[in-house]
Amino acid sequence: YLLAFSHNPTQPGTFSSIVTDGAITIATAVSPKTGRVYIAYQGGDQSVGDDCTQQFFPRIELNVSADQGQTWSPNTVVSRTSLSNGGLAPADPRNQAFNPNIAILPNGLLGVIYEDFRNFDPSQTAVVNTDVWLAVYKETADVTVNAGLEFVEEIRLTPQSFDAEIGFNSQIRGVGAFTGIAAGKGCSFLTAFGVTNEGDIPPCINPPSTACPPGIIADTNNRMNVLFERVRVEENAASKKSEALEQKAAPQAAPKKAAKFVKAVK
Repeated sequence: YLLAFSHNPTQPGTFSSIVTDGAITIATAVSPKTGRVYIAYQGGDQSVGDDCTQQFFPRIELNVSADQGQTWSPNTVVSRTSLSNGGLAPADPRNQAFNPNIAILPNGLLGVIYEDFRNFDPSQTAVVNTDVWLAVYKETADVTVNAGLEFVEEIRLTPQSFDAEIGFNSQIRGVGAFTGIAAGKGCSFLTAFGVTNEGDIPPCINPPSTACPPGIIADTNNRMNVLFERVRVEENAASKKSEALEQKAAPQAAPKKAAKFVKAVK
């Protein structure tokens, strides 16, 4: 992508707008554990059709450098959208992920936040179901394999899908081009993202009505909320999960008590 595109699952792969995305934005993070440099972005190489009919279905990709940017790993897909619903075909209108951001914890857990259309129902095009997700990975020794990352867990941040169509019909023309994530205290990810709001708001319209204070103009369709959510991850959960996997591969070794990955969303 050279420009910020917009995506509409009712007309997949076109410039028809529903979600204003951050296609020109590159998210970066440096691991406090290994010193590796990560960049994540909205990749457009998931496409179908020939040169004249090519359609793009965005996904979130990542590269890593272990030598301060001198060399970089191959592109690695870190969004989990295509694996949902039993596996989505490349041209499935639900198979679109966008608006990424990343952060990494001191224990080497990398969080990737993004939005997608996996819960969109193609038979109900009047409602564009959209969700926000947090994919968690842990660092491994070999950066040449999957960018040195091992998948741990994906966490749904939206308690229920929101309708992106509401945001498109507002003056901002979309649900917002960015998501936010940062490393917090206690091995937790701090996330921020926008969702549409179907609730009532004061009927202030253009031109201003008597229900509005003088000089105030509001858009009744601009029903957006910004949500903040903390996702706390048990500090040793990922390493304990690896120990459990090693036990299965080598049953003759002394048994160790496996610990389940623990997450808490507040």
